[in-house]
Amino acid sequence: MPSSFDDDLSRPLDTPFSKTFLEGVKVVIEGECRIVDLDSAICHAKFELERMAHARVVIIQGQVARHKNATRAFRRLPPEIVGKILISAAPVSDADDIMESPWYLGHICHYWRERALPTSRDAALPVLERPLKVLYWSASKPDPRLLRMLVERSERWTFASHLLNPHNFGEIAPIRGRIPQLRHLRIEVVTFWPPGATSKTQSQPFEIAPALRDISFDDLSGLSYPLMFPWSQLTRLKGTGRLSKLLASLQRMPNLELVSLTLEGDLFATAPSTPITLPRLHLTLRTLRIMFCNPAHITQILTAVPTIETLAFQIMSSDKPDALLKNLTPRGGQDQQQPCLRPNIHSITVALDQGSFRPGQFMNMVESRWRIPAAVLAKGETPPCVRLRSVEILVFRDTECVEPVMQRLGALEHQGLKVSMLYGHEATDQFYDWRI
Repeated sequence: MPSSFDDDLSRPLDTPFSKTFLEGVKVVIEGECRIVDLDSAICHAKFELERMAHARVVIIQGQVARHKNATRAFRRLPPEIVGKILISAAPVSDADDIMESPWYLGHICHYWRERALPTSRDAALPVLERPLKVLYWSASKPDPRLLRMLVERSERWTFASHLLNPHNFGEIAPIRGRIPQLRHLRIEVVTFWPPGATSKTQSQPFEIAPALRDISFDDLSGLSYPLMFPWSQLTRLKGTGRLSKLLASLQRMPNLELVSLTLEGDLFATAPSTPITLPRLHLTLRTLRIMFCNPAHITQILTAVPTIETLAFQIMSSDKPDALLKNLTPRGGQDQQQPCLRPNIHSITVALDQGSFRPGQFMNMVESRWRIPAAVLAKGETPPCVRLRSVEILVFRDTECVEPVMQRLGALEHQGLKVSMLYGHEATDQFYDWRI
């Protein structure tokens, strides 16, 4: 007969099971007690942490900060040394950065001012004798007093950027022969107030400037006569004008190193049929970047300037660049190598318009300038051109030719050629950065 339920409950438990059960209950009770203790300790620790953080702030603000400056070793330096440190700390600025903020003495802490500027000598060096950087854009109704004040300090000018009305252009006439430190000049003379205004006097304020090396002029339409500059000493030029006038200026610049020209008028109708010759530029011009110029004219310019080492040019949708690319391609056989146009070029940048590019001739040019010099040098002979170092392609829109070009360039990149490609807005920004 089966046992009843009450009989099962009254049966004593097995010893192993009873021991395990009791040990488990004990562990749970002890763990819960420890959790309660830890929660209490955490609450107390949070209170102590807040109290110590508050005490730390009180010590910093009430003791350390109050006496820290007084105990600095810097404050034991003699005023003369502090003054020299202050003068030497004047920033060295880039002349091309015309929007850079001036260096105000008011930005210096009061202790520096008290220690470094107690004498006329310390005050004069950084303020009165420091070279001056001038950016002046006249208003529609300009007040000449500010311009006159700057003119009085023209001996300190090192950089000047002026946008002037023609009727107040005469205000800067007194600087003629009084700008010994001027190295960089940006100048525009535009008629925008009053309508039809013209210059009252014909002055040449920048003709005598012994340190001038860099000039940029865009719109000089407000003047009825050409401005004169010390052309023979210039090394950098950015200009806008007609081809004939700019060429006449270039002929007088034997020391030119970098040039950016924006040509006005119908360039393709007025361009000379014979190659442009600028013999006095041959020794120094190394970089050439050309925008909106057809390949035939690029060839003429390259023929005129054999020292070019860095070339950047644009291939527009209406262009037929095969002849230019062929002229830039060295050709070599087993027995002889034929020279190419501008053998010193080691860096090439090409800006591509939509549907304007056939990759075959371009890649032949790149691969020839990469492989032929190395192969000829390995034979101990003189190569027809220097070996190409870098190639950059700017793609304004997606073109079908980009992918095969990059595949072939990728193989050269693995061999050591520096290759880069920019698309869309990045390509456009880089393209317009070709201008100085």
